[in-house]
Amino acid sequence: MTKRMLTAIAAAAIAAGISGCGEDKISNLTFSDIAAKAKSGDESAFVSYFKTISGQKVKWQGTVVEVAKEFEDDYVEVNYLLIDLDGDTSGQYPAEVKFRIAKSKSSGFKPDQKVSFVAALRETQWRDGNFLIMAEADRVE
Repeated sequence: MTKRMLTAIAAAAIAAGISGCGEDKISNLTFSDIAAKAKSGDESAFVSYFKTISGQKVKWQGTVVEVAKEFEDDYVEVNYLLIDLDGDTSGQYPAEVKFRIAKSKSSGFKPDQKVSFVAALRETQWRDGNFLIMAEADRVE
């Protein structure tokens, strides 16, 4: 082989290795797995469990409950999607997942719209025996 060909092969191998770096694997964790842990109603146990799965990346589907606008420090506008994952939108807390979405993309989503998303689980909020997962979305379709 010529030196030029070896250089090209080495460059391709390096590029292939770099493109695989930093890509998080998608977990096979399901929403049902998490919901089963919450059924006990023990907030402390659930929060402890959630810490063990925090950071995992999931690919789930659900239904948009709300496209919300909130104001954070210094009145900075932040847009969120609230997603129902269990099919039950009755009750006080119909959404199970909440994540930020760019303002420019938020108008593309409407309540009752089916979506698929890839997101990293970040934290949970316990609300009267129900929970809300705060996530960081990579993709929403």
